[in-house]
Amino acid sequence: MQPKFTDNTLLRATVSKGFNTPNIVARFGDNSFTVANPNLKVEEVTSYQVGVETTALAPVWLKVSLFRHDVSKELENVPVDSNAIFSTWINSDKVRHQGVEADIRTAPMYHISLFGGATFVDSKNLATNLIQTDSPRYTYDVGLKYDNDKLFKTILQGHYVWWNQTGPQLPPYNGQIYAQYNAMIFDMSITKTVFRQKDNKCDVFFTAHNIFDGSQYDENFFPNPGRWYEGGVKYKF
Repeated sequence: MQPKFTDNTLLRATVSKGFNTPNIVARFGDNSFTVANPNLKVEEVTSYQVGVETTALAPVWLKVSLFRHDVSKELENVPVDSNAIFSTWINSDKVRHQGVEADIRTAPMYHISLFGGATFVDSKNLATNLIQTDSPRYTYDVGLKYDNDKLFKTILQGHYVWWNQTGPQLPPYNGQIYAQYNAMIFDMSITKTVFRQKDNKCDVFFTAHNIFDGSQYDENFFPNPGRWYEGGVKYKF
């Protein structure tokens, strides 16, 4: 449901149901770290969301949403030994994820616009009434965009996740840091159109990922990539 409140304000409200099936490794794939659980059931969720989108504060576009996700049989990875070397997936108690998210964007001025966003999530186990860890608590996005068809387009964007472990980073385990998420990860891309004719267009691009070589991960088994680059040519027809 999306009723138009005024000419520059839109209200939204949605209710939906969904499910998430366990992956094949969780059910059948014993390996060096995971003990398979063939009895896993499908995770189910009922979602509610309300929000508003407006340009009443011109030249700023603003969107704010409240959400709630009621999850049953939530899939959870838990240790199976005291050393926390081996883990398995289980269907845990009912969990509620609720929170707020907001996005803001300025109108272009001299082809430059700013944007940002933030999300706060309160995840709680309804059986124990405890806040869930190992789950994003809040995230931030900030960025700057330059969009000039006659010259080039570029975007600089930063992304941050607070993973809600026991602290910014857990103590070393076997000489390794389990989690690292103090850094905001920045990417930058530049695109230049070198040919355009009717529906045909050729662009060259260059992207620098994680330009400050930051660490942003909640498990040392799956660290984020360091600084890396890519470039190429895109042809649309």
